[in-house]
Amino acid sequence: MNKKWGIALLGLLAAAGLFYFTVGKGKLIEEMQTQVHRQLSVMAQQGFKVETAKKAKDQEHIVLVFEDPQKITALFQAQGIHITPETATMLQGLKVAVDLRYLPDTSHAVAADIYPLTLPKKLLQEKADPERKKVIAHLQEMLKRKAILLHVALSKTGSHFDGSMKDINETIQNQNVSHITMKGFDFNGDMKQGKLKALHEDLKFVGIEDKQGLHTNIKDIHADYIITGDTPYDDTLNYTINNITIGQKDKFAYEMNGTHVDTISHNQNNLLDTEVKTAIKTATLTTKKSALTLEEIILEMKADHLDINALKILQNRSASSRDDADKALKQLLSKGVVFEIPNFSIARIRKENQTLQGLTMHAKFKIDKGFDPAAARRSPLAVLDKIDAEMDIALSNDLFAMIAQQPQSMMVLMLFPPKDMGDKKQYLLQLHNGKLTLNGKAIK
Repeated sequence: MNKKWGIALLGLLAAAGLFYFTVGKGKLIEEMQTQVHRQLSVMAQQGFKVETAKKAKDQEHIVLVFEDPQKITALFQAQGIHITPETATMLQGLKVAVDLRYLPDTSHAVAADIYPLTLPKKLLQEKADPERKKVIAHLQEMLKRKAILLHVALSKTGSHFDGSMKDINETIQNQNVSHITMKGFDFNGDMKQGKLKALHEDLKFVGIEDKQGLHTNIKDIHADYIITGDTPYDDTLNYTINNITIGQKDKFAYEMNGTHVDTISHNQNNLLDTEVKTAIKTATLTTKKSALTLEEIILEMKADHLDINALKILQNRSASSRDDADKALKQLLSKGVVFEIPNFSIARIRKENQTLQGLTMHAKFKIDKGFDPAAARRSPLAVLDKIDAEMDIALSNDLFAMIAQQPQSMMVLMLFPPKDMGDKKQYLLQLHNGKLTLNGKAIK
């Protein structure tokens, strides 16, 4: 269960916030309550069941049940929140309480504590072994004491919100005895006409560790999500992660530092263009016998001309058969899709006391409009002429020398020697008109 169910309920708060500057002070709370109940009536037609609604003078307690995954998916997506039908189905049967308070302070029109009351049906109905039952029992006990709680408040202008999630510090007494920690999750964002337009999130720490010492820790996450257009496919997402560590005491440790990711998606004439850029300062794997560090890793990827209608069918799993899925995939690629890796590079590689210069790679794949997924599944070689591809890899001389010393690579290097580029060794892999070549030499 993530925060999406909480953010999606911002529509309730927005409905109330719109009235702050439009009515007199004396009727303000009454008008906001009326508008909230109008919004509840709308939500009851959009996949939710309103199970409880209790009013007080300036407070209200509401219980919502996630009933119809398809309708809820449409509602969330209309609010600018990415969610798949699979995720919505996993939430089916979930009961969420919303404790509203009107005019909680001088800055906000309405605030809410949002917390789950029951687990989703799917989680409860699945067959569980004794250890899994212990986990479910612990989760149910957490719900009783409101250990999973999201607080959010809407400004008096109705255009800005801020909030936080309650810190989590739990030890689950199953076979592995897992300890889960989450600290410092805060967020804020902007809305326009009840729809999410921008979201900023900060998370100081999240970690999990079992009794064998196997752990995963993530520190200092900062994320910005901005909707740049009128569709769910017009947006940007940028986030940084200061540190990720995965390891087990006295066995191994993997650590990444300085991860930064930028994504851009754009809908043009119902065709999706998307781009992802990832940069990592260092990634280190340490074992009892050795240590290997990669420095300044960059990965850039692009995909252009993806048919959005077909993408929706595949994402929503609307295709009822393999033939329908093939038709959707064929439609997805029907506009001449281009996949590209403009840059994959590793500046340096440190192994024990040795420092090696790294590598660079560029790749591009063009898929012809006539590409048939069903034919490709039956006979991949038969559709090679529908794909035009090129991959250019350049290795530093010292990195190539290290690879050449490995017994498993000697035969390949003898058959396909690289092109000498002075301080680098180059391989150019090309697929044109159904023919595959490596540095100009045919591969059969």
